[in-house]
Amino acid sequence: MDTHIELRVPARLSSIHLLRTVVASAAARFDASVDDIDDLRIAVTEAASELLAGAPEGGWLGMVVRGANGAVHVSVTLSGPAAGDRRGDEPQPAAPEQSLAWQVLLALATDVRFVRDARLVGLEFAKPMAAGPVAP
Repeated sequence: MDTHIELRVPARLSSIHLLRTVVASAAARFDASVDDIDDLRIAVTEAASELLAGAPEGGWLGMVVRGANGAVHVSVTLSGPAAGDRRGDEPQPAAPEQSLAWQVLLALATDVRFVRDARLVGLEFAKPMAAGPVAP
């Protein structure tokens, strides 16, 4: 079974529902419980909303969902002009650890991390599944 799913959508709030749908579908394929799926939907919404907060129009929201070691691992990223590529600004968010979204992610998931490089900013997290291990 494929345990790696990638999605890229325009970086705007109206795209978040697509990320939520894909993470729910992927988690169901990985045999996550209904509660775990709901937690993942909320976590993806918070991560994407945090990345888009204060970002200019343009760019891409990306998401990678991977099932491994009894958990669903998710990476949500913002790239392109919205992440500060063309303007040379510091990518947003500047201090996600101080946000409400960060606190929600800490409550719903484990291994929450903020990532940043020259091309993108992102939030990564894992959701251990109550239903048992993910097939390799």
